[in-house]
Amino acid sequence: MTYKLLDDGSVVPGFVMLSKSGEIDSGIGGSVSTLQQDMLSHPGYYPAAKQFRIFSTRINIGNAKEDLWDGPTDRYVFPVAEQQMRVISSNAADSSAGTGARKLLIEYLDSSFNELYEVIVLNGTTPVLTSATNIFRINRVRSIEVGTNGYPVGNISLQNTAGNVTYAYQAVGKNIASQCAVTVPQNKNAYISWWSVSSGAATSGHITDVGIFSTVVDGVKYPGVFTCDRAVMLQDQAICASLQIPIMYPPGTDVLITAISDASAANATAFCEIDGWLEQIS
Repeated sequence: MTYKLLDDGSVVPGFVMLSKSGEIDSGIGGSVSTLQQDMLSHPGYYPAAKQFRIFSTRINIGNAKEDLWDGPTDRYVFPVAEQQMRVISSNAADSSAGTGARKLLIEYLDSSFNELYEVIVLNGTTPVLTSATNIFRINRVRSIEVGTNGYPVGNISLQNTAGNVTYAYQAVGKNIASQCAVTVPQNKNAYISWWSVSSGAATSGHITDVGIFSTVVDGVKYPGVFTCDRAVMLQDQAICASLQIPIMYPPGTDVLITAISDASAANATAFCEIDGWLEQIS
């Protein structure tokens, strides 16, 4: 069964950077916005705003672009039409009475970008079809019930019904599908106010370029065309930065984090997290 995903009205100001004393910290290269300060000082005052966050790691990056997610392909593929999907694990222990993951929550959007969700009861290595046939974007997949192991025992994939395209991938030992691919829901604007990026390799000295890409330029959407909005080049280092002027994405914008290193055998690892808030459009 599918359900309408409703906001609970709560505000989680986790994207605001704090100093050790608990004061608001502007961070590196920017300052905290007035809205962020107000949200921190007056919890609940902005019931139409809620936290917006994506994060992931990608390993073995060479000199071809790779998207940051745990999935089996270098590039993440967004669905081109509404569809039914299936969920399958690589281990039989991820099942309704197993020791691994038992139930998943799929948070998705239809082609009108409405927020919806579905609960899936896993059946190990046997595919389970979604009840929904209108899945157009996957924004989050996570465990909501687990067995004694506490985490998935296998790799859990959300795929098309043919099983040859993966849209979310929850790796062994993770209770959430880690992927830097997300779409802004209907009737909301997304604001990115902070990001954390790091990169390194077993053989030091490799340079890796990590960027935030989206399908919007100057407020105009160009579906399927990804343009870089922010980028940083790293060499065995990490940065955390607040954005003095947050990046705003309108409803229906696809956002993706992509990395590329300087050699085919660089085998670089990159991590990125972006944080901000979703704000209801009045």
